[in-house]
Parts: sequence; C-alpha cells; structure tokens
Amino acid sequence: MTTDPAQLVAFITTAQAQAKSLAADIDAWKAELQALYDSGNITDKLSTPFGSATLTTRSTWAYSPAVRQLQELEQLDGLATKKTSTSWTIRPITTEQPDF
Repeated sequence: MTTDPAQLVAFITTAQAQAKSLAADIDAWKAELQALYDSGNITDKLSTPFGSATLTTRSTWAYSPAVRQLQELEQLDGLATKKTSTSWTIRPITTEQPDF
C-alpha cells in the first residue's frame, strides 16, 4: 500500500470507474433474468453451479406533505435527533484513468 495521497486518489477514481461499468453490466444481466422470469422460463428461485438467485420484493412508503411538515416541526422544536456521518467523496479530474 502507499501513503501518497495522489496515488490513493488515483486508485480510488480508477476503481470507481470500474465499479460504475460493472454496475451497468450487472443491471443488464438482472434485466435478462427478469425477462426470463416474466416469460415463465425460470422460477423466482434458482441455483446454479456459480451461485443462486432469488427474486425479492421491497416495499417503500410515500408520505403526505403533512408528515414532512411534522418532521420539520420536530426539528425546529429540538425533538428530532440529527445523525451525522463522515466519508470521503472522490471525483476524477479527467476521464482518463492512470495505468497501474
């Protein structure tokens, strides 16, 4: 490992670009699985020599503006608690990535 900040940022930006590309590939492959499921060619659970896949459903709630107003009121009254986290945000300067 290195302690050179410039090299660390270069490593991170290169990995971020690779992760973005891989995420796009993964989304496309999942869409293909969904198409196979929708056409009845596979079930919602499958196992292969490479791993398993399970179709899962996640529900989220959408609230009315009144709930948002209550949240703001609790923030103003000091009843709501604030959580703060810290993390690094790394952005590449150019689209070119260093060769390592």
